[in-house]
Parts: sequence; C-alpha cells; structure tokens
Amino acid sequence: MGRLLYVTPVLPSLTGNGLAMRAGSVLRALARHHSLHLHVLPVYARWDDALVPELASLCAGLTEGVAIETPAALDVLHVFRLAALPFARQCAAAERHVDLDDIEPETYRRLAELHRLNGDAAGADAMDAEAVRYEPLLEEVLAGWDRLYVCSELDRARLGGDTVRVLPNVVEIATRPERQEGPFTFLFVGNLDYYPNGDAVRWFATDVLPALRVLAPAPFRVLVAGNGKAPPELTHAGAVRDIGPCYAAADVAIVPLRAGGGTRIKILEAFAHGVPVVSTPVGAEGLETGDGEHLLLGDDAEAFARRCAELMVSPELRRSLAERALRLVRDSYSLDPAIAAVAPE
Repeated sequence: MGRLLYVTPVLPSLTGNGLAMRAGSVLRALARHHSLHLHVLPVYARWDDALVPELASLCAGLTEGVAIETPAALDVLHVFRLAALPFARQCAAAERHVDLDDIEPETYRRLAELHRLNGDAAGADAMDAEAVRYEPLLEEVLAGWDRLYVCSELDRARLGGDTVRVLPNVVEIATRPERQEGPFTFLFVGNLDYYPNGDAVRWFATDVLPALRVLAPAPFRVLVAGNGKAPPELTHAGAVRDIGPCYAAADVAIVPLRAGGGTRIKILEAFAHGVPVVSTPVGAEGLETGDGEHLLLGDDAEAFARRCAELMVSPELRRSLAERALRLVRDSYSLDPAIAAVAPE
C-alpha cells in the first residue's frame, strides 16, 4: 500500500452534517488502497470530540492543528476542499489530489443570489467576496494538481479536464421500522445555521405551508431535525445524535432548498431510510434521479405543495418511489463506487 496524507478541514464522521459524513466515507474508501495518515485542520465546527473508533482504526496516524507535518516518502497528498488548500499545498508528495465535493466559488455565487433574493445586500456582498477569494484556489488545482474529485457528473462537466473524477457521496442502508401511529409527518433534516437550510425551512413555512394546508387531505405536521432556529409553525426536534427515529416517524422527507452546491446527502439519507422525497430541482441537482421515478420535484411554492399533497393521498406512490430510490442508493451511492473512484491507476 502507498502512503497517503489525508488533510481535511472537518473531523470525519459516520453521522452528523453532510460535510463530516463526506469526509468519513472518503476516509473509508481511501483506506482500502493506502496506508493513511489523517490530519484534521481547525477550520469547520466539529460534530464529535474525537474520531470514532471505526474510523480511527483505519488510520496509521492522526494529527490535528494548523501546522501539518508531512510523513516521509509520501505517495499521495489528498486534500478535502479548497478551504484546506492554503494549509496543505506545501506538503511534498508524488501525487496531489483534491476533493471538490463542493465547487466553492460557484456555490458562493449562488449563495449571493439567494441573499439578494431575500433583500440582504450585505450578505450578498460577503458571499461574492468569498467567491472571488476561492477562484484563484480553484484555478491552482485545475492547472497543477494530479487528480480532482467531484461528487457528480454535472460538476465534472462543469470543470472539464482529464484529471476530474466523480467520487459520489455515500450513505449506509438503514433498516426502517414499522411506522408508528401519529399524524402524517413531513421531515426536514439539516443544520439551520447554514444559510441555504435556514432559508429552505423559512420558505417552506411562509410560502409552501399555506398552500399545502389548502390541498392536504388530512392533518399533518412538519418536523425539523437540526441545530439552529426553526419557524414556530414547524415542530423542531433540535440537533439529534441519532437521526433514525426521525426518519422512522416520517412519511415524506422534504428538501425545499433554493441554493447550494455538490449533491445533497440529506436526499440520499432519506432514500437509505426508505422515506420518499419531495425536493426542489436545486435540492436534487447532481443526483442521478428522475422526477416521478425516485422522488418528486416542485420548482415553486405551489408546485412543491402539490407534490407533497400527492404523496399524502397515495401510499402506493410513496412505496414505489422509496423502493426505486433505495435501489439507486445500493447501485450508485454505496461505498463500493467510492472505493473504485479513488483507486490508484
């Protein structure tokens, strides 16, 4: 096995937010091919205090902090996200790889548009400034790094070039228990302190929910799982360590996102738990899904409400969507495709 240094701005995890889960799944895939040393930078907030034993056992070494000490005779430097690049670019290695699960300049431009849509000029200016700051880093890796990973064919086409590979997001298949008695439940999962997630639940509460109340054939509730502040019209579970019970209580997962980058692990996670999904086109962007085949899409508030109501009246549609979505996860978003994507040439 070659020696690989994995530099990440977030502590890898098997649960938690999508960023930590991405880091955890990529760590598992890389460990199949390399003797792996993990270095965690203090850039993003942590989900766990320490690396969980299942992931720690895959690492030959683990260090943390701003300063990175390069192991001797390093075969591969693998950097997660452009945010880690300024800390890691000086590390000497035979090959240099970077995981652009989120093309950060493009995502920041989208976030700027969302801030403007909401009347927040200062926030829009801040996001535009971040896009400008990240643009030279993207140009650097496109011009000089040996391998670039993205999480979808859509992002690969956006970047172009022979060095770009698709490294899909990964989720674990969950056992879904019998649905308990209770009101029909729509579930949103996500950190509400992340602007697109907070905007999504606010937009759902103010624009989608009134239309859904008119169309709904029966009482329902909207459950939100994630830290931050949720609108009072919604039931807020707060941050939860085990998301399984929330999915077990859910009839439909909603993803009313209006901005973002990469692919949404929250959709794949719902698929893996056997829960059908209603999403905006932006929310489902980059995933190999079909509207009416794996999930339902609504591109404005009225359409989103109609798709939610469709699932309320049709248990058969909920079942068929969930079954096809689960097959998609097994075929395309399990660990095996990720292991193949990071294999040495």
